[in-house]
Amino acid sequence: PPLLEVRGMNQVDPYRTLGEAMSSLDNGGRFFNLFTTAGDDVVTAAEISKAAGILGSEQTAFVYFTMALRGLSDSDRMHVLESLDESTRRSHDKHQATEVSASTFEAHAVEARSYIIEGHPKRASDEVRSATILFPMMIGNVMTMMPMPVSESCQVYEVHDGPQQVSKPCLIVFARQETTLSSQKMRFGGIAKTMTFGAAADSRTTVYLEPSHFTPLES
Repeated sequence: PPLLEVRGMNQVDPYRTLGEAMSSLDNGGRFFNLFTTAGDDVVTAAEISKAAGILGSEQTAFVYFTMALRGLSDSDRMHVLESLDESTRRSHDKHQATEVSASTFEAHAVEARSYIIEGHPKRASDEVRSATILFPMMIGNVMTMMPMPVSESCQVYEVHDGPQQVSKPCLIVFARQETTLSSQKMRFGGIAKTMTFGAAADSRTTVYLEPSHFTPLES
């Protein structure tokens, strides 16, 4: 299995107006982004990363970007996309999250690509929470990957299409946080990764979503 960085989730409140979106996104970037300018009607990857509060993961910043635009009309969303500079437009096309249903995620997901799902979360079973993933660990001066039960550092949920929670679920894994998820409908966006169940002789691997962002869809 791949290295898991065990990130928590951040809430995304979608933009409701074009003015709100451009004011947030056309922000000039951080102080070290010398070639970006606030208020010039051009949105860059650096500015999206600042709006998302993310440093160092352009792919995750574009997950935020896609989810943040969900509250806009089609025409306003298109205006924002047309404001991307050429380099950012290419990055957006490369990292754009694919929206799939929770029940079809496992069948369609490709590891390391971005996805957005919607559904009702439920704490995963003991079997799922006993699955293993690889964590980095320093032994002397050497970085070694050690298999550990996912439940030791993470929360694991099943996300179902409907509140009855009878459909095939999408597994989501994220860093332990003080609060637990209710069963209300939510939108999750993140990157597809894999985990392993069982002992080596009978092990099986499944794909899950490591969500970086969420949006509540019910009050």
